[in-house]
This record gives sequence, structure tokens and C-alpha cells, in this order.
Amino acid sequence: MTTSGLHEDSKVTSRAHLRPLAEYDIDPDTGFLPRAPLPRLADPSSPLKHQSEFLIWEKALSLAPEVLRLTSDHSPEAVSMREEGEVWRTAICSWPVLSISPLKEDACMLRRAHVVLAWLVHYYVHSLPSPEQPQSNLVIPAALAVPLVGVSLALGIAPVLTFADTVLWNWDVYHGSADEDDYVQVAPTINDIFFTHSFSNTQDETSFYAVCAACELLGAQILQIIKKCTMKQAVNDLPAILALADGLESLAEIIGELTTLMSSMRDQVDPRVFCFKIRPWFGGSGINGKEWVYQGVAARDLKTCQNHSGPSGGQSSVIHALDIFLGINHQCQHNGIYAERKRFLGFIRTDSANSNQSKESTNFMQRMRQYMPAKHRAYLEDLERSSELASIRTAIEQMSELHGPYNKAVQALIHFRNRHLQIACRYVVVFKDRGNGSMAITDETAQVKPVKGTGGNHLSLLLKAGRDATCRTMIK
Repeated sequence: MTTSGLHEDSKVTSRAHLRPLAEYDIDPDTGFLPRAPLPRLADPSSPLKHQSEFLIWEKALSLAPEVLRLTSDHSPEAVSMREEGEVWRTAICSWPVLSISPLKEDACMLRRAHVVLAWLVHYYVHSLPSPEQPQSNLVIPAALAVPLVGVSLALGIAPVLTFADTVLWNWDVYHGSADEDDYVQVAPTINDIFFTHSFSNTQDETSFYAVCAACELLGAQILQIIKKCTMKQAVNDLPAILALADGLESLAEIIGELTTLMSSMRDQVDPRVFCFKIRPWFGGSGINGKEWVYQGVAARDLKTCQNHSGPSGGQSSVIHALDIFLGINHQCQHNGIYAERKRFLGFIRTDSANSNQSKESTNFMQRMRQYMPAKHRAYLEDLERSSELASIRTAIEQMSELHGPYNKAVQALIHFRNRHLQIACRYVVVFKDRGNGSMAITDETAQVKPVKGTGGNHLSLLLKAGRDATCRTMIK
């Protein structure tokens, strides 16, 4: 444990109190997943012009999987669809630029608009014919670019496909014979939902989203534990100490369940399908050296459009919340008395390679917050600055009876990150580099030539740096 990790961050200038979770768009049962995403921007039979005009977006998204294939797909089927794809893209270029003012009346409509527009942009970009000049920039038509940037600014989220668009907001419930309003009242389980959009139309892609969503639903329990532990102003009596110890023990169990859920990906998602049919659709601006030009976007808003990568598990607010609560410090800062004692014991490594990896990991984790909805990001920021969390960190450091439960939770997170590293290597690093998704994965095989993730960074190095930062937090 380091002073810059579990102790309060020296950059924190003021303390805050956490507000009720509902104010952060956090549901008590589904966590960062909304209780029921808006399935469509407009009802086709709606007499309201301000709703029906957005049907042009919805119809194009419904048609996209039928007429578009990846640029890199040269199968006979894909080649035969090129002309239809060109018609689809030409139609979009001829669209009017719709005002998003009516959407600002309802947060659910804004979220749905972001899903539709972001998916349309990625369909458009990744189905384009190979340009004559490979390094030329890619122009996003104004009919997509302008409303997407406007909606993104309203939501405080990046103007690109994000984890929220593919997982958090990309589902609906099986209504069955139940009352159509029941699904709003009853929290859905992973078995109650289906995913609305899929680039590849494969079960593998659906399963990929389902595993991520199941982790988010389980994450709701983590948020409730954090809420319960931060309800007291100070951990200064036996009941409070026992409650915190119990919370840490429960966290360890739930993190273990998260690891099991994530591991199920191996049985449900084929690495070859993921690597060649799913992952290429996720790439964002600059991922292949081509910047995206958002046509028609006002100059004052252009800075929000620069160097945005695609969706990544690093954009899940659940893991960020865990890191904050457990005091995982991705910065390579080892200051203070407590850190000096650990350095003396040989626990802290200060070699330059470790320092560089930690710096890149820190930058990555901070950058991933740009892709989160603004209210989720606000929750993380308030949690970091909360006076209640400062009290918890002090108690864990000073009370030996809390060391065991704390280490148990951290150890569970280390195991989670080790498994994440193995899975990422299987699906991206080793498979892409060696063309064999079935080979065994070890820590050594992650040393192959770095491959960038959809987040735009060297994947194995980032994940190992995150794992190592978690290891440094253990109390010795």
C-alpha cells in the first residue's frame, strides 16, 4: 500500500459527499445499466413531427447489417453487396442535418440518439471502399457528424461508438405475455434481455455483449457495498469496523464472480470471429493512422472530435469504481512514510520500465473516462473526493484487523486482472500475431509484439501495468 495509493491523493483540493445514486443515473438493481433503455427514437405512427423526423436514422441503422460488410471482407457475399453499400452511404450524404433540440427534452432520447448515430458512423467508416491514398483522412458526413457531436456534448460523452453504445444502452427486454409496463418496474436479469444491434450478426458478438452486461449487472452489488461502506462519516467504533470488514469480504466474493463471468467468454466467443468479424468495426479515429473529419461541426466543438478510439472494457465505470474504493493507484508515485517503509522492504520497484508502463496505464485509465456518460464520470470523481472514503482509507491503514479483508479484496482484483490479461491476449495479442486462438496463454506469451487495442494503446502492456499497480496496493 502506498501513500499516493490508499492515502488521499495530493491533487485533491476539496472534499465532497456522495449524493444519492439516482442523481448519477445509477440504478440500485442494475447499476450503470439503465432500468429500460429507449428502444427507438420514434414511433412510426407518431403524429409528432419532432419524433417522426428521426425515423430516417432508425431506418438506416436497421438496413445497415443487410447491405454493409467490412472493407476488409473480400468474401463473395461481401463483394456482391458493395453496390448496395454505396447506395446506403450516398443516401446518408444527401440527408438534411437534423436539429437535436427536441432530443434535449429527454435524457433517454439523447442516449438512444447517441447509440443510433454512433453505430451509423462506424458502419459508414468501416464499410468504405479502400481509398486510393491509404493515409487520407476519413470524412464523416455532416448529417451524422453534426447531430452526433451535439448529442455527445449534451451527454458529456465522446462522439464515437463507446462501451455505453454497445453494452449499457444496446438492449431491450423480452416482453412475452407480461404487461408492457412491467419491465420498467422489475429489474431485468441477463436472461430477460436481448441486444438490439450487432455488426456481425453472429452469436459470438451477442455473447460478447451479454458477458459484459452480466458483469455490469453484478457490478450493481459492488456499488451498493461502496454505498453502504461510505454512509458513515468515520470508521471509529467496533460496529463500523466490522461493517467495513464485511463489505471488503463481500467485495472479494463479487470480484471472484466477475472473474468467473469474464472467463465464460472463452466458451462463448470464438477468437477468430472476434478478431476478424467484430473487433474491426469498433476502431475509432486514428486507430489505423486515419483521422476522422467531422464535416460541418463548429470550430469551437472540433476539439471534442480529436483522436477518439472505439469501445473498450476500460470504459466500464464498475472497474474504475473498484479501483477508487480500494485505492488502486495507477500512477507511479511513491511518496510518504508508508511508501518509504514498503520501498525499504523491497516491495516497490522504481525501475524506468515499470515507471513508463505505470504512466501509460494512468493516462489510459483517465482517458477512458471521456467515453463514459457524464453522470457516471461525476460519480467516480465524487467518490475520489469523498470525505467518507478518506476515512475508510485511513482506517484500513491503521487497523490491522482490516488488513486481511482488504488484502482479500485486492487479491481478488489481481486475479481478475490476470484473467483479463489472459483473455485479451487470447483474443487480440497472441491470436492476431500468431494466428492461433487456441494456444495456451501465459504471462510470457504476452511479451509478443505489442498490439493496440480498440482503446488505441498497447494492450498487453497496459493490462500488465494495471495488474502490477493492483499488486503494489497489497498490505505487507
